[in-house]
Amino acid sequence: MEDVPELCKRIRSGDTQAFEAFYLQWFDRAFLLARKATGRDESFCFDVIQESMLKLIQSLPVLNHQRAFDAWFSKVIYSTSRDLLRKEIRLAKREQKAITVHERTEVSQSQVSSILEDEERMVWLEKKIKELTLEEQQLLQQRFFLGRSLDQIARGLGISGYSARSRVKRLIKKLKPDSKDGYGFQI
Repeated sequence: MEDVPELCKRIRSGDTQAFEAFYLQWFDRAFLLARKATGRDESFCFDVIQESMLKLIQSLPVLNHQRAFDAWFSKVIYSTSRDLLRKEIRLAKREQKAITVHERTEVSQSQVSSILEDEERMVWLEKKIKELTLEEQQLLQQRFFLGRSLDQIARGLGISGYSARSRVKRLIKKLKPDSKDGYGFQI
């Protein structure tokens, strides 16, 4: 077995043979440490080992003896295990949130039919409103879109509250579809 400072130096310089020797020497131990740290299956532990080996290549310090090297790499495996477990938890939370949002936005077939019927009614209503006189359109706008009371409308038009009520009622009757339209739309 090669001395630790020399092994670290060779791995840091990109020596693939030195890395391969290290990998083969440490694989079983790394697997056991990953299994102990995570309690997870073989596939997850392989992911931990792969990430740990990448961290080793990227940030291997110069260590002077075997115990320091063993402690450092064991710590890398434990921190990588923790990071991957946290990553998996975050992913599961995001997926659950996405599922919840998707469930809230799902629309049933009956809801789609209802929406389409409402759109048809709105098209029909817009067409009927365009057929009214400007004065009738303004009366509807004040009552139903601006939410004004019949007394407010009456004062604005200079008529009695009873007259305003009668005009609105006549407009509603005028807008109600006849039975052949089949909307059953009530204003």
